[in-house]
Amino acid sequence: MGTRISPGFTIIETMLFLAVTGLLVIGVLIGTGAALNTQRYRDSVESFKGLLQDQYADLGSVRNSRDNNWSCDNAANPTQGGSIIRGQSDCLIVGKYMRIDGRAITIYPVLARQTGSTSGLTDIAALDTRYAFHISTSERENSPMEWGTQIAWPKTGTGSRSPATPRSMGILFVRSPESGSIYTFTSDNPPAENAITQTTFTNMIAAGSTIPGQGSRTICVLSSGLFPAGDMAIYLDAFAATSSAVEVRSNDFTRASGGSTQC
Repeated sequence: MGTRISPGFTIIETMLFLAVTGLLVIGVLIGTGAALNTQRYRDSVESFKGLLQDQYADLGSVRNSRDNNWSCDNAANPTQGGSIIRGQSDCLIVGKYMRIDGRAITIYPVLARQTGSTSGLTDIAALDTRYAFHISTSERENSPMEWGTQIAWPKTGTGSRSPATPRSMGILFVRSPESGSIYTFTSDNPPAENAITQTTFTNMIAAGSTIPGQGSRTICVLSSGLFPAGDMAIYLDAFAATSSAVEVRSNDFTRASGGSTQC
């Protein structure tokens, strides 16, 4: 009587099957991880863009949570308990100041008090010479950038620096008490959080239409390896006055439009 051989896999066939299956699983996990990191980076860029756009929306509808028992001294330093007419205040909320240091973002309401006649002056001249500014530290907001991203300098083109150079900047969003027009000023050298003074704002305003000042800015968002295709940027248009002046730009878009500033 012959010996019956049961069909099955040899040890070598089983090992090959397990090896191939393992490689496929690893490939799927790597692909999934890369896709997840890419999505996280894109979400962080969009979130940063949205935060900048929100500042213009706030200027269009200034929110003041204080009651009418607040006033400002001559330096626009807010105090509670001042003697003022109900429904009026010498302490104006005129905008927001955003301080960005790497990935840490702090936003302060900006208060102002008129210190002299603005007759015959442009908005910029009036803001520069006829108003005292102060920030409200008690109402500041902290909004760190997501997923370990941070702002960085462009690698080529306008404002380029070494990728290893840390970047910080200040952005002043202000609505003129004179005309209601909105202006955006930037600075590459923001002071420490405990050193934001009147000079901080007058220096930014006095810079006018140059860079910093009201010039266009490319704010690269460092992916820290999350996005192998190359870092993206938030582009802030020159003389920005509305949320539409803030947009996301890739290196491909910049090259296609003839620009040289690359992240």
